[in-house]
Amino acid sequence: MRALSLWRVGMPAARAWRDVDDAYLPLVRALTLAERTGGGAALVLRSAAGDARARRRRAAAVASARLGVRLVLPLGLTTLPAFGLLGVVPVVAGLAVPLLHGT
Repeated sequence: MRALSLWRVGMPAARAWRDVDDAYLPLVRALTLAERTGGGAALVLRSAAGDARARRRRAAAVASARLGVRLVLPLGLTTLPAFGLLGVVPVVAGLAVPLLHGT
């Protein structure tokens, strides 16, 4: 990766990582912050990784909640008729036959 090579030889992080994909923005922000403050990059990167994991967990929770809502209608449209045909109709038919024949 060209940006990493430029950063390793001493180019400021903001300029070296300027043309990278948006997926690397948390890395760029963390390295720029560490460079400006003079702090260790490892601590800032660890914090950025924790933030990224928390965002992914929230996104997964939202996606799973949406999936649950989207599955209600198809499951209802398939399960309720099946329950009616396999559970209710035989019971009603079993009760109706003796009543209709007068037994």
